[in-house]
Amino acid sequence: MSLVKRPSRILIASMLLGVIFFGQVMVFSQEKFRRNPPYPEPLRPLRFPLVETAVLENGLKLITITRLNTRLITLQIIVQAGEIDSPPGLSGLATVTAEMLLKGTQLMRSSDIEEALDTLGIEVNIEVNADYTIFTFSFLDDHLDQALNLIKSFFSEPAFRATELTYVKRDLYYRLLSRKKDLEKVGFNFFLKKLLYPEVANSGLIKGEEIKN
Repeated sequence: MSLVKRPSRILIASMLLGVIFFGQVMVFSQEKFRRNPPYPEPLRPLRFPLVETAVLENGLKLITITRLNTRLITLQIIVQAGEIDSPPGLSGLATVTAEMLLKGTQLMRSSDIEEALDTLGIEVNIEVNADYTIFTFSFLDDHLDQALNLIKSFFSEPAFRATELTYVKRDLYYRLLSRKKDLEKVGFNFFLKKLLYPEVANSGLIKGEEIKN
């Protein structure tokens, strides 16, 4: 004969009622919290880096932003000219010109420039838009003087050799062919042309046929 007594039905019912009551209290407290959320903490003040501007003797506008917690230097050169400035029949001239600046100087071949960029750890990006062009160079502060001298030569001593011109045009032509496979990109360019330049002969969009020629 077992000596362990089974819990009575009244005890079990009491325990169930306790659990239900506790759950209702928790739900009520959560609903009250949602109706009366706590006040947010005060926002921290935004401290933007100092922006300094100057105009050089040659008329070039210089804008500098200093950040002391990084050794990376980013230099951007903005030219207020883009594909919309390419003459009729020479679509893509602005893009080709921008890319040719880094394909050779009076003293350096394209291979020499690639080696110098790799040695100094300089990352380069060229962005040619309809009405402006941006050259971006990123490098460590250890190579500041060497990097500036190299970048200066791109714009003051360009060579524009015929062999490099052929390579740049061919590369741009095949990039354009690849873009035509992207229907979304094609549709966006068509919309952009009709929206911004409906009556302009040169809308700033490059034509592959003119590049090939």
